[in-house]
Amino acid sequence: MTDKSSIQATLARVRERLADLDDERCELQREMEALEARLASEPSPAVKQPAFENATITSASPSHEKVDLFRRLFAGRPEVFPLRWKNRKTGRSLTLSKSPVTGSHRHPRRGTGVQGSVNDALPAGV
Repeated sequence: MTDKSSIQATLARVRERLADLDDERCELQREMEALEARLASEPSPAVKQPAFENATITSASPSHEKVDLFRRLFAGRPEVFPLRWKNRKTGRSLTLSKSPVTGSHRHPRRGTGVQGSVNDALPAGV
C-alpha cells in the first residue's frame, strides 16, 4: 500500500506545482498587459531626419541621377582597360569580346584572344 500512498503524495505535489504555475502565469499576464498599455499610451517617435539634409541626391531622386552618382563614386581609372581575366583555380580565361581601346573583336574559344599575364592592360591612347 505504500506504493499507493507515494503515488498520492506525488499527485499532490504535481497539483500544488500546477497551481503555483497558474498563479505565476496570471501574474505575468497582468504584467504583460500593463506593459502593452504603457507602450500604446506613449507617443510614437518622430520620423528621423536624414543625416545629410542638404544632399542633392536622395532616395526620392530619379533613377538616372542615382545611377550617375553611383558611376561617379565608383568609377575606375579611365585610362586603363582590362583585356583578359584568368581564373586561378580552373586556369580558364575570359577575354573581352570587343576591346575598348582598339575596337577589334576577340573570341576566347577560337584562340584569338590577347596572350599575356592576368593583369594585361593598355593605356587608352595606345
